Formats: sequence, C-alpha cells, structure tokens
Amino acid sequence: MDILIIIAGANIISMEFEHGTIKHLIAQHNNRLLIYLSKIIVISVYCMVLHLCAFIFTIIVKYVVYGRSHPFGATYANHQTVMQLLITNVLSNLFSCLLIITVVFVIASLSRTSSVAAVIGVLFIFMATAMSRILIGMMGHVLPLIKWNPGNMFNVAFQFTTPGVYQQSMLTDWQLVMGNLAWAVVFIAIGYYAFKRKRV
Repeated sequence: MDILIIIAGANIISMEFEHGTIKHLIAQHNNRLLIYLSKIIVISVYCMVLHLCAFIFTIIVKYVVYGRSHPFGATYANHQTVMQLLITNVLSNLFSCLLIITVVFVIASLSRTSSVAAVIGVLFIFMATAMSRILIGMMGHVLPLIKWNPGNMFNVAFQFTTPGVYQQSMLTDWQLVMGNLAWAVVFIAIGYYAFKRKRV
C-alpha cells in the first residue's frame, strides 16, 4: 500500500510540472499554498480510502478462509482482541502514511520527473527505518536526540501492535505519534517552499 501512496504522491506533483498543467492551475488560483495543500488532502483521502478498503478486505478474507473458527473477539497478542489489533494496525499505519505523503511531496517538489521522485521515495521509505536503527544503535545512548530522526518515526506502524519495537525506537507509542505529526509539519513546510520556488 505504501508503494501506491508513493507513486500517487510523486505523480500528483511532478506530472503537473512535466506536462505543464501547473500553469493552468496557477493562472486559475494564483495561490501555490492552496494548490499544494489541496494535493496533500487529495492524497491523504486516497490513503484513507485504501486503508478502509484493506480493512474491509481483511474482514471478508477472514470469513471466507476461516469462517467462525477464529473470532474477532478472541484475545491475541498483548491481551488485545483480533479486532482491536486490526484497528490499531490500520490507524497506526495511517500515521506512517502521513509521514510518507509529506516526504514524497518534498522529493517530488525537488525533482524534475515523477519517476525519479517515486524511486527516491521508495528507497527512502524502505531504507529510512534500517538506517535509523543503525544510528540509534550506534549513538542512541550518547546522543538521545537521534531517536527523533524521521526514519525512526516509521516505527509507529509496528510499535503499537509489537511492543518489542520499543527497544529499537527508544520512543513510546505516543512519542512516535507526536513525532510523526511534528515531522509531517516540517516536511509540509519544506515541500511547500520547494513547490513555491519550482519553475513553471
């Protein structure tokens, strides 16, 4: 699902510049901030719809494959029911997607083509968490602020359902949520600055 968000986010920004349609939008609205934020909203709604479809699809597959043999009310890991884990997983992944969207918008605003933005976006998303783990492992106890790096924020998608991830992230669940929101604001500001300065 993350790859679909990356591709859609890269295309919604870069394709406008590649095909020159951004000129029409700017001439019509003359407010790049409004254009930029509306694109973020569109991709965010797309992300929510994808998560809702995945949630519904999971329920359907569960009943088709397992029937009533594994009820959603059964207690599973961390003393939560299967349904609680499913909902927690979907909501925590939404926070991760918010960060993905803002990072991809920065990359797309800085790059010339949507394919470059998509490739860099995929590489960043898949390598950021691993690089973050290495940095935290090497310098986490010496430099505590390193745990607030954006790569570590992607752990929000896993830590709510797998508490052992805390040993890698060194942040609580709510610190990850707040970190995601803070980094999203930072990346929106950086992305808008790049978008505003990009040649039409």
